[in-house]
Amino acid sequence: KLRFIDVGCGTGILLRDVYLTLKGQYDLELYGVDVNKRFLKHINRALPFIKTIHGDISIINIKNKFNIITCLDVLEHILSDLEVINKLYNSLEKGGFLLLTVPAFPSLYSYHDRILGHYRRYTKKSLLKLFIKTNLSHF
Repeated sequence: KLRFIDVGCGTGILLRDVYLTLKGQYDLELYGVDVNKRFLKHINRALPFIKTIHGDISIINIKNKFNIITCLDVLEHILSDLEVINKLYNSLEKGGFLLLTVPAFPSLYSYHDRILGHYRRYTKKSLLKLFIKTNLSHF
């Protein structure tokens, strides 16, 4: 069984593509988390094979363990990024994978970032510090 969760899933395009690519090869359990109820309603109508969770990842409780967690361009929107990294780490199955993308180059932080709700941009060093604090230092 492959349990996959996309944190900040939007309208579910990544999860749809995972389903189309891997169906028949794995027993798939797909989850999407997002704060936008309209996006999740769209997923529930168009992609009923995806289980949706409404809420802010920094607040909601994730009960399952996952083989793959994606968190793509979400962490910069969260005030307490360390808490979220801890939560994601604790939600990984042993040997699981966390795929994380964030905006880089703090020197480029601008009005545009603030409008988008970003708290920060990252460097490789700042991400590694987060990983070390959460036992993800083997990355």
